[in-house]
Amino acid sequence: MFHENHERVLINRLRALDQLFVQALADLSPTEDGRLFSSHRPDATASQRRVLADYVDQLRFLVRRFIRVQALRDANEAVSALWSFRVALSFAQKATTELLPRYLQGYGSLEPEPVEALERLVAELRALLRRMGDYLERGEGGELAARLAQLDGTRDEVGLLRELERIITAHGLVELRVTLEQLVQRAAAPRLEIAVFGRVNAGKSSLLNWWLEQSLLPTGVTPITAVPTRILHGPAAQVRVTMASTATTEVPLSELSTYVSEAGNAANHRRVLDIEIRLPAARLLEGVCLVDTPGLGSLAETGAAQTLDYLPRCDLGVLLIEAGAALNREDLDVARALLDSGSDVVITLSKADRLGSTELAQALAYVSEQLRERLHVTLGVLPISIVPPHTALIQRWFDLELVPRLAARREQAAAALRRKTAVLRELVITLLEAQLASGAGTVQRRGGQPGPTTAVYARASQARAELERVRSELLSMDLQTGPLADRIIDAAADALLRAWMSNDAAGADQQVLAAIAGSVEFLAEGVAGRLKQLREELRQVLIESDGSAPSTVELPSPRGCPVFDTRALSLSLHYLRPRGLGTWRPLLHAQARQRFGATVRASIERQLLVHGFALRYWASQYVHELSLRFDEAVAAREGAERIGESAAPGEQAASVLRVDLNRLRRWRSLTDSAIASASPS
Repeated sequence: MFHENHERVLINRLRALDQLFVQALADLSPTEDGRLFSSHRPDATASQRRVLADYVDQLRFLVRRFIRVQALRDANEAVSALWSFRVALSFAQKATTELLPRYLQGYGSLEPEPVEALERLVAELRALLRRMGDYLERGEGGELAARLAQLDGTRDEVGLLRELERIITAHGLVELRVTLEQLVQRAAAPRLEIAVFGRVNAGKSSLLNWWLEQSLLPTGVTPITAVPTRILHGPAAQVRVTMASTATTEVPLSELSTYVSEAGNAANHRRVLDIEIRLPAARLLEGVCLVDTPGLGSLAETGAAQTLDYLPRCDLGVLLIEAGAALNREDLDVARALLDSGSDVVITLSKADRLGSTELAQALAYVSEQLRERLHVTLGVLPISIVPPHTALIQRWFDLELVPRLAARREQAAAALRRKTAVLRELVITLLEAQLASGAGTVQRRGGQPGPTTAVYARASQARAELERVRSELLSMDLQTGPLADRIIDAAADALLRAWMSNDAAGADQQVLAAIAGSVEFLAEGVAGRLKQLREELRQVLIESDGSAPSTVELPSPRGCPVFDTRALSLSLHYLRPRGLGTWRPLLHAQARQRFGATVRASIERQLLVHGFALRYWASQYVHELSLRFDEAVAAREGAERIGESAAPGEQAASVLRVDLNRLRRWRSLTDSAIASASPS
């Protein structure tokens, strides 16, 4: 009856008619949907609301019948509700930014107190909006209930986690979802981080390829020194590369070498920041995460005290020392830093097939003695080889050194999961009890003096404001490559001049590299120092909010700070002292500086850009993790305050609350002793 244009106009007008009454019905009871603000007085009686809703139902019946009889087609595709929510979230993030004090200065100056109050509010809102965004990013596959359904249901803690997920979702305890997420992740894959360290060509890639039972990592090539590679278990082979210039992208496994080797990614010109590989490898099934570190060359210029900052966080460090090679400062600094951090350490003599039995015994005794004398600790040293017929060595090493540690770690992880699940159970019980007691004046209402819970909130909001300040600092970090390049060239010229004056042309290149590294190490030290300060401030907040006892949530230390990669610089110049210039230092220094400025300035500026991207990415990842851990630590207190200001539950809701409370109280799969022994493991 209607042609296409008429049909489209009619459908749009009928849609608008329906939307009018959707909003009109919502305005009849503006306080019942939880909104904060309304421009309408709730003057409709319950009877009026019910009758008017019935009239709207009749109107919709008439419209539906007309559409059906006239066979009208709605050509407009329905918009994804989740997409609409993401749009709302994006606008909410912009609206939150406009709450910052600088956007209000045009309406009059602000005193320090309201400025601080606004900064706290923005920090709190941004933290919550990020959690909402993270939840949306996980998608349907990230739903906790779906992930829990895939776990082994015979384990007591899994059954309790399922019950906790149901109760947390049913009663809106969103503050506890961060903690629940972490526990579900632990239950699904209790990760054991194993980082492999060693000098270039010490055999790290060969060891990892043997471990993975496939030739995955390229061997016999120079790795890029700035990018560690993480390898985890997955149902299918997958390589995810994060680069500064683009979002994280998947690449074919066959192209891995073009990202992880100096040959395929010279001086890291692709600006790779992170590489994660997932493989269906049998030895990764137990939650093992292997970290292939790119060589110790870049640590040679760092002091022993700073080495810890540059090592990735790991549960176990495997340090490879090439058989027949002397133990040097790099090896000792790494071993010392791993021990100082509390990581377990395994020392391995690689390429043992190159030595005879007598030489091998001497090499093992030498390394063991050096470690004992220099580190004041006794560490076992075992030889390995992947070359037939010596592969029994590496299998023996795996059976003696790795298998027992993996088993012990799994037991520790299972015990920690039981304890932490028991703690979460108690937190849920506390908040359910608070819901039953809400509306009874247990929390001081606004306008009165702040109670203890409100004081905790104030300290938490101050901490989140500090987190936001650090995020802003990271986003606005400008390396100013021009002045920094001048500084590096001056340091390199000074080092070259010293070599010339001491007639040490042979050692000039090492002196130059050390000087370059020293001239820019303040960048990483400054970022790492700021992050350590932030961690300490958050830790103090948690200690104060817990009274005399520290929080049961451990805040991780900043580890794995990127090193400025001196070996990625194209130092293609000769170090011989120029003839005919005598010993006049200013002239020699000018000559040295001219050499560097003419040949490597572009390379230095390029590497500074890569270093800046890597620092910003690493620090941002750490701040995000720190924020999650802090949210987890204060979740219960913030939930209690929110619940304390809510209305008392109705009789039906209270009845459901009591049922769920009793279910948790009767849960006996985790004993009270496990709860009492909970610790920040």
